[in-house]
Amino acid sequence: MPRLYLWCFMEQWTNYWQHTFSLNSFAEGKAAFGYNGELQRFWHKKMPNTVNDTNILDIGTGNGALAVLCYQYAASLRYSWSITAIDVADINPKKNKYEDVSINDALDYIEFFGGTAIEFTSFNDSKFDFLCSQFSLEYSNLILALPECVRLLKPGGKLCAVMHSERSHIVLDSKIGLEVLNVFLIKSDIFILVEKTLMLAEELLKRGEKVKGNSTFNLLNASLLKSVSILQQQVKNEENQHWFDSVIGVIAPLLYKLSIGNINIFTEYVKQLTYYRMRIIDQLDAVMNEKRIKEVNNILSRLSVQCSWSELIIENQYFGCILEARKAS
Repeated sequence: MPRLYLWCFMEQWTNYWQHTFSLNSFAEGKAAFGYNGELQRFWHKKMPNTVNDTNILDIGTGNGALAVLCYQYAASLRYSWSITAIDVADINPKKNKYEDVSINDALDYIEFFGGTAIEFTSFNDSKFDFLCSQFSLEYSNLILALPECVRLLKPGGKLCAVMHSERSHIVLDSKIGLEVLNVFLIKSDIFILVEKTLMLAEELLKRGEKVKGNSTFNLLNASLLKSVSILQQQVKNEENQHWFDSVIGVIAPLLYKLSIGNINIFTEYVKQLTYYRMRIIDQLDAVMNEKRIKEVNNILSRLSVQCSWSELIIENQYFGCILEARKAS
């Protein structure tokens, strides 16, 4: 698959990874800078217990969250592992610097390959002892990706992938978020009114005129406030309140404190929000359901690879499903 095609196809993800310091996607706060707590302990239990000459491949690494965790785990036990990380997006995790020195050490040590899909890699047969993936393998074409995973594994090697599930709290919340973003970006004229209001305000400010003394601005502003109020009544509820508030929370200050440059801030925000919506759609399209799980089982069975499925519960919430497979020795 040509690199240019991969970049265009994954533009929304390339944009995300090149504009965030977060190690993993759909994460906030402390979770954005690596796995901790129950999730960290889960992955520690799944990692190999071999000391030296162990090759690890992190599939769909993003900015390196799982690969970094592998490095930190091996370093804590003084294991000597070779860690490789791939992503179909055009990533460059090594440019990021963090307060946690162990993250920086890990990024320097790990070998990253952007623009690399798990369906098509150039690694040698039987190169890796352990393939790991969190919220990535399910985005791939499984008919092509799973045979490649098996090819890459050494005899006796293991694959462990945490995947989005249709019942996980992340997926359920994303469905709500998509509905809210669709309203703002597609189904209403809110953003059109915001753009018109900010553009007029900027023109008036550049001419040195009083914005709130302009009748056209006042009419536009009144129409916008009315539309926001109606939208709030129609859309905002207990389920989607945090999604609604997060969007309004960015737009409102631009309108309350009018200044030159606000229209550029708004335009960039809409662009990033559009990419965010695209990433959510990708996520929901990648969800593992009964049909896709059956497809995985059939593919691995034809490859004579045994596999098992289980549920991952984190902080008493259904986090995702777990695929584990081991290549015959």
